Amino acid sequence: MVHSHIYFPLHSIRLREVAGFLGSSLKSGIPSGLESVVFRERWRISGEEELKNELIAYNREDCEAVRAVCNFIRESVALATAKDCVPGRDERIALTDYLRKTGDGNRPVFKKAEFVLPGFERVNRCAYFDYQRDKVYARVKRRVVQQRQRLSYAVRSASQDTEIVVKGKNCLQCGSNRLSLQRTVRRRFIDLKFFKTGIGVKRWQPHYTIHKYRCRRCGAIVTPSGVVFNTESRTIYGHNLKCWCVYHNIVCKQSMLQVERSLHDIFGLRLPYGKVYHFRSAIAAYYHPLCDEILRAILDEDVINIDETPVNLRKTTGYVWVLATNDKVYYLYKESREGVFLKDLLAGFSGILVSDFFTAYDSLVCHHQKCLVHLMRDINDDLRRYPFDEELRYIAQEFAVFLVKVVSTIDRWGLKTHHLHKHLKDADRLLWRICRRTLASEQAIKYQKRCLRFFAMTTFRGTITMPNMRFTTLRRCAVSPTGHLQVHP
Repeated sequence: MVHSHIYFPLHSIRLREVAGFLGSSLKSGIPSGLESVVFRERWRISGEEELKNELIAYNREDCEAVRAVCNFIRESVALATAKDCVPGRDERIALTDYLRKTGDGNRPVFKKAEFVLPGFERVNRCAYFDYQRDKVYARVKRRVVQQRQRLSYAVRSASQDTEIVVKGKNCLQCGSNRLSLQRTVRRRFIDLKFFKTGIGVKRWQPHYTIHKYRCRRCGAIVTPSGVVFNTESRTIYGHNLKCWCVYHNIVCKQSMLQVERSLHDIFGLRLPYGKVYHFRSAIAAYYHPLCDEILRAILDEDVINIDETPVNLRKTTGYVWVLATNDKVYYLYKESREGVFLKDLLAGFSGILVSDFFTAYDSLVCHHQKCLVHLMRDINDDLRRYPFDEELRYIAQEFAVFLVKVVSTIDRWGLKTHHLHKHLKDADRLLWRICRRTLASEQAIKYQKRCLRFFAMTTFRGTITMPNMRFTTLRRCAVSPTGHLQVHP
């Protein structure tokens, strides 16, 4: 019962340890069940009365411990429902159903999201990246055929301890071959070498002898090309070794201590204590120019998807902002959810920004498109929270039927304008039915206003009547920069 249903904040579920946590007083001189066997055997041989009393006291305390645990099990559900604490302690009792839900959205953490309508479940399944890449994007853009690389037998590489002499021929600035030898630098290098055929990796520890020259024509100091590290820096560890450690730390979720031990077990490399902890900052500095290049490439795209998500740190909570296109992703960490930095980050972007309904994105000067999957999940969460709201269910059902039609077209034909154009009239009819309907439910009115606010520049054929709003036939409604609805003839 305890092992399957009750989780105590203890290292084990031994009877006497659990009973001690629940407040039972255990004063017997026998510390464990194994010792009780020894006491029983000693009493059988000697017949001492003191040993017998110790065994009786031990058995009595065991019975009292069982009674304490059984009483707690009987009262646990009532205590958890009332959000009370363990009798005599400060630990609060909670049902696991409450622990497995997030704070907002009523979504489970450790299992697949549940959808009220089957149409929502199908649309959510089609919204994942691998599905869109394999089923949708391949129909829009020609599938890239990867040629099978032929396994080439490379020249036998250098052994683990190799002497490599690096000489220069020409000046890198003026091209002159009039060089005079200035000094010779000997450096030991520790790295990993990956085979070109992809069948393995080995340790590589060459000894470099580097000749430095002075150009007689321009006077520049010449360092020969082909050196795999900076001769002026003090580091002797190669880029492949750093990438190996950081990859296992971040992707494989191993601690740096485990990575350090695996280097010793697999390659026989014993690094100084704490050296591997500096590899992450070194790799971050190495790829920082690449991050800026990725960001510039993303800002040149026509469509950008943006979102933010909270991350739990040791002492606080931060936010990771994500900008993504079809083939590029840029991550940015911020301490808060304030979107003031977005104006500077997306300055010069003139494409379409696809986002959720977070108000920080509305202040950006660019074309906006709201994510239908976020809207669908918000409707589904409210529908699970208010299952008897018939007006909200009507909006959800209409929205699900429309989305299923669009997804079916995309799944069959891809993102072709010719095939998607036929759903424009269906979208107009959907908005017409939702916006002209007289609603009393607070949740349903919220989505009715959201349709009017975010589905901008939509032609309505007819007259739409809402509280304090009236749109006449064949007029367009748009959203002003201040967020108010405007009516254009």
